Amino acid sequence: MTSEPRARRARPAPAPAYDPRARHLRVFSQALGVEKGCYVFVPPELKRDAALRVPSLYLFRGHEREWVNPSEDASRGGRTVIDTYLELRARDAIGPMILVFPGISSDDNHIPGLLVNWRAPELAQGRAGVGTGRFEDYLVQDLIPYIDSVFPTIADGRHRGVGGFSLGGFMAFKIAAQHPQLFAS
Repeated sequence: MTSEPRARRARPAPAPAYDPRARHLRVFSQALGVEKGCYVFVPPELKRDAALRVPSLYLFRGHEREWVNPSEDASRGGRTVIDTYLELRARDAIGPMILVFPGISSDDNHIPGLLVNWRAPELAQGRAGVGTGRFEDYLVQDLIPYIDSVFPTIADGRHRGVGGFSLGGFMAFKIAAQHPQLFAS
């Protein structure tokens, strides 16, 4: 009589501790036909001055959570981009701005959206968060107008920037080159 090992009950992975200073939003996209997640950081000065309007900076990575997850990359020493932003603000090296971290991939992060309008979204095999695959339209037609309507941004291209890291750097360069009227940098 052989005994097979008993299957161990899988423990759920602990939820990553995202930076609580960033708000997580779910925004319905007409272009994608689904809700997408994004994180938004509003600087402390805006809480003190309701009339203040500031520039916005859209930051891209492989997925939006990388910017606000202090344990995503050990080389960052438990810090997020918000820590760096606040240090620069404390030194008066930069002005106040709203930081936006858009989700530009499938919800499970296995399929990057690349900020393009896909020709064959069916190749995503039904992964959540892809919808029609129109990721460029999602950013340009849905997310930017939403952010500008809900947060105290200066809602014009001269006061909106993009940046990114790795795949996000490609996306930032691509979207700024294709839509120069929407982004100053």
